[in-house]
Amino acid sequence: MFGLVTGLVLPSSRGWLRIRSADPADPPRIDVAHLRRPDDMSRMIEATLIARAISRTAPLNGLIEGPELAPGPAIADGDISAIAAWIASRTETYHHPAGTCRMGPDPGGGAFVDERGRVHGIEHLHVADASIMPASPSANTNPPTIMIAERVASWITAERHEP
Repeated sequence: MFGLVTGLVLPSSRGWLRIRSADPADPPRIDVAHLRRPDDMSRMIEATLIARAISRTAPLNGLIEGPELAPGPAIADGDISAIAAWIASRTETYHHPAGTCRMGPDPGGGAFVDERGRVHGIEHLHVADASIMPASPSANTNPPTIMIAERVASWITAERHEP
């Protein structure tokens, strides 16, 4: 068995994360906003149709035995509303969130950390992970996250050794 899986790495939709209460044991309120922007859905429909076309093209089509599992033969390529409904019912987080912690000089404008990962308003607290990326890379997030962590660590080390 194999799969052709589509994903939207750079969505236009933006969700939010809110603290529920002052109790750290309370889980946060999260709105992932999947496919909220119409262009996100249209891009996913296009990706699904491309994946289907690839599966029907030689030599790949010669390796496939049996019907398509999802969205399945009951949903035709031309039935865009059915494809959209199927996509909406199956959409999940990509598991590589990035850019959730805005970087910038102005906390009043929504910035959480400065250009060196220092959390605004809290001394000696830094963020050094994919959350401070301005956008999710169109690749694995591990190497750039390591680079961010190494760079912020070097700044922290340098700050500790300043006179």
